[in-house]
Amino acid sequence: MPTLRELLDRFRSAGPPGPAAPAAVPVDRRSRLVDEVAPVFAALAVTDEHAAGIVAAARAEAERTRDQGRREADALVSRAEQERQAGYAQAFAETRAAANRRSEVSAAQARSAADDIARRAARCRPALADLALRKIRGSIEAAPDGTVP
Repeated sequence: MPTLRELLDRFRSAGPPGPAAPAAVPVDRRSRLVDEVAPVFAALAVTDEHAAGIVAAARAEAERTRDQGRREADALVSRAEQERQAGYAQAFAETRAAANRRSEVSAAQARSAADDIARRAARCRPALADLALRKIRGSIEAAPDGTVP
């Protein structure tokens, strides 16, 4: 549907002001402009198709790059998970080895202390046995009726 301006343009005079001009067909400027630029747009159609091809190729390349990035990221995450598990295993082994070393040191100290106690007891045993024997004999002799208290 033509706009109001286009409708009024049809009744504009076809010639310069002055005496009446011969009857003429109203001017259709829009169709004349379309006819004027049609060859330019026809020539640009090839360029437009070429540009569409470039855009399609760029989209395909972007999708390939995105897929490759996803694969690389998945591989990186997988490697990190494996390294994390290996790190946990190594830390556990190191902690266990340190605990074993501390346990061995504690056991050695306990054995040394026990050996010291056994040596002191061995040195004191004869004297303690004599003392106990004397006390027992003394308590037997101290009883007036000869009974053991």
